[in-house]
Amino acid sequence: GGRGGGRGSGRGGIPGMQAPARKRARSLERLLKSGKLPESARAQKENELAELLQQAQRTKRVEREKLNSRKYHGVKFFERRKLERRIESLKRKLGDGSSGGGEAERLEEQLRTAEHDRLYVLHFPRNKKYLSLFPSSDADNEAVAKLRKKIRDRIVRQAEAGKLGPPEEDEGGDDEPEAAELEASEAALAEDAFFAAASDDDEEEEEEAA
Repeated sequence: GGRGGGRGSGRGGIPGMQAPARKRARSLERLLKSGKLPESARAQKENELAELLQQAQRTKRVEREKLNSRKYHGVKFFERRKLERRIESLKRKLGDGSSGGGEAERLEEQLRTAEHDRLYVLHFPRNKKYLSLFPSSDADNEAVAKLRKKIRDRIVRQAEAGKLGPPEEDEGGDDEPEAAELEASEAALAEDAFFAAASDDDEEEEEEAA
């Protein structure tokens, strides 16, 4: 039962945990450290503490998803629109029958790429800092490009295996963002790209296993 232990339970407080739960968790931690509990009671208290910490992790994740949803709504909205226009244009070119064999294959490949890009925008993990498909900065950052490709490839694999559910709607819904919102969204992207590439992959591996 030691697994839920220290993670996220620093002295300054436990992120995602409300005051009553935080107080209970600290009380349990003190009790477990005291060494005064019989073995049967100890297991029960360890399980209770682990559940409190797991709930805190879930709450923290939901809060982060809401924040990212608002933060990146502007950029994701315009990237999706751009890709949808491209998909429509490519479908029209393929549908008019004027493209020969080699040209038709090239257009089909471009269409597949655009559709996969659209999946990436719609299903990008909301708990992560968004990595733009059309970045104004960090375009040549190898670490960012590698992480973006890894996430995109995983989303495409999930789609091909029929494991992608419907995309969750961002905060702001399908409304076109105001200029100020878009500007803030782009500024957040530029600032976050470096940190996103440098962050650990713990949650990614968990998602892969799920």
